Amino acid sequence: MKFCLNVEDRYQKNSYRLQLDGSWQLCYNPAKLHSNDFTSSDRHILLRLQSKNEIIFNKTTHKVNEVGLCCPYVEQLRYRIYCFRDSYPSPPTLNQLEKVLLSGDDSKLNMLVLKVDGNFTLIDATLTSKKVDPFIVCRYEIFKRGNGYVGSTIRDEHFDDYIKKYFINGIESWKKHLVKHTIQQPCHDFEDYTHERLSAIYDELEQIKNIYCKK
Repeated sequence: MKFCLNVEDRYQKNSYRLQLDGSWQLCYNPAKLHSNDFTSSDRHILLRLQSKNEIIFNKTTHKVNEVGLCCPYVEQLRYRIYCFRDSYPSPPTLNQLEKVLLSGDDSKLNMLVLKVDGNFTLIDATLTSKKVDPFIVCRYEIFKRGNGYVGSTIRDEHFDDYIKKYFINGIESWKKHLVKHTIQQPCHDFEDYTHERLSAIYDELEQIKNIYCKK
């Protein structure tokens, strides 16, 4: 698994990719990797590279904002990371998500994330960075302390619906990650769980798996 670094606006009208020689080149298809593209599997290197607040392309300086400081309604350049794999990974599971949420500490400010290894985990929301973390596929909204979003007390009559809502949106992001190679997608606009929708996603994942196996 390797990652490359882009700078782009919200709608990818302007997209640039870091090259091996340290320059930036126009990137017409972020889901495609080229031989001259800079790549790294080192999370710390990829985070450090995002510390620069400007890039130079064609002798023109472009200002770059950290993702967490970008206004969603203004065309600003921000960093993006794309992930490229050599083989098809095991998908997330509902059972693993269930264990993570049940074992959570409701006294903490938690954020649920889905990582590139296919596992859900809770992270300390007070320690999250404004930079793009290459190891996170998607991140959910923050769970406020004492609101009963995690911990053994969430196992009630609404538990199954609660878990499945988070799962179907996570695995939808996982599918997009495998197709478009995107990293750290926001997971805020929830779609309702249906057995038919989940079955359709699994069918799509099987098709994606076949494509990976042919590489």
